[in-house]
Amino acid sequence: YNTVLPVYLGAHFVDDAKMSSVISRHVETKANQLIKFVNFVSKNRDAPYAVKKKVLDSAFISSIFYSCESWLDCNLDQLNTMYLPALKALLNVRKTTPNLLCLAEAGYPYCKSWIKERQRKFFQNIFKRGVKQNQSDPLMFAINLHLNARSKIGNVIMSLRNCRENLFVEGMNDIKQTVQGLNASKCITYVTMNPDFVVHNVYSPQSDVPEFARVAFTRLRLSAHNLRIETGRWARIPRDQRLCQCGEVQTEEHVICHCVLSAHVRNHFDHLNFTFPYFFFSDNLLDVAMRTHEIVSLY
Repeated sequence: YNTVLPVYLGAHFVDDAKMSSVISRHVETKANQLIKFVNFVSKNRDAPYAVKKKVLDSAFISSIFYSCESWLDCNLDQLNTMYLPALKALLNVRKTTPNLLCLAEAGYPYCKSWIKERQRKFFQNIFKRGVKQNQSDPLMFAINLHLNARSKIGNVIMSLRNCRENLFVEGMNDIKQTVQGLNASKCITYVTMNPDFVVHNVYSPQSDVPEFARVAFTRLRLSAHNLRIETGRWARIPRDQRLCQCGEVQTEEHVICHCVLSAHVRNHFDHLNFTFPYFFFSDNLLDVAMRTHEIVSLY
């Protein structure tokens, strides 16, 4: 028969008292949040990126990470099954787009780093309030039991308490180092376009770029387009045979900077620097995104 597991203030309690079971139950009950966000993005395709991002941060992420401060010393990878698809829905790219590149482009770490940073702030605030002297406080009483016993959880709490680095930023640095260390062609192409791993201003709330142009811009940077360099990969065509109509290999750099089919765009907007990576560094965000959409549409 089905048993109803208790929920207290939004946190789940399971029969085996294992934190891994708690997270599994949490993921199961929050799965509908991913469906809601994907539907929101689908129904509001023209909404600015900043609006969609605000919904992701304030509604979706706050929901799936609810009570994460108590998820100590456990595997958090299950949460990526909701976190990463939602991020790809925000960027509007294929589900098969490499996770690392999506995280780097949007400026999000893996959910583990995000959760650890929230835990760090939580426990440092607990100790900063001086409730350590208040032994009647149930939370501090439980923490002191672990600290005095030097248990595994106690060591985790102490490491979070003593940590002085922002674990969110540390997680982003790990992603940067990982992408730079990979020899995969998509990673090499991305590093060429974004060598400093900065979140582009086209994603800022002040950006006036229409969403259809932003999507084309994002897909080009993440190799989530329909250029031959990508579609030829699906058909297992050798790289040097993924040719453009002009006879050259149809890469992202080729269509933006060199192809004769897009020469009229480069000639008409000669105030832009059509070379990699400087094309993306222009202050004229609207022109860069619109020209990206215009050029990619030619193919």
